[in-house]
Amino acid sequence: PSFYISIAQGNRPVGTWKDHFPYEKVLEVTSGGEFVYARTDLAVFSLNPASHKVNKYSKVQGLSQSNPTAISWYNGNLENDTEGYLIIGYANGNLDLFQNGGTYNLPDIVTSNIIGDKGIRSITVEGDFAFLACGFGVVVIDLERFEVQDTWYINGQQQLLEINSVVLHD
Repeated sequence: PSFYISIAQGNRPVGTWKDHFPYEKVLEVTSGGEFVYARTDLAVFSLNPASHKVNKYSKVQGLSQSNPTAISWYNGNLENDTEGYLIIGYANGNLDLFQNGGTYNLPDIVTSNIIGDKGIRSITVEGDFAFLACGFGVVVIDLERFEVQDTWYINGQQQLLEINSVVLHD
């Protein structure tokens, strides 16, 4: 006997992909520009409240990975004509800067020689800097120059302390 299996792909062009990640369990929300962004276990999506249009973002649409652990919005710098963008942190320390459908990857944490948990727990943006709460301390990112500005080890490099969030005050 012969068996035939037919899988409907719709009118998807050859060489393109579509993700089928679960988007119903939202873990974190941030807003920026004209969108509200939401993080799930495996991807990120945006909602335009005015048009009710939803856009999904995952590795299929250009993100570097598919397990985001933190998101935040950078408003940009009007003095330097810098537009705002979404910052996406991952469990292994990888970082994406996402703007207008394009992704700039900043792999400095994931490729560092730190032994242990490099995961990004939360992202706090203040001015042109992002403070990443990580499994080993805090990493300060210069959002204008797209580079690591500083790394703070709370108990020193020999006794790494997991940081869950960063709160700034005057």
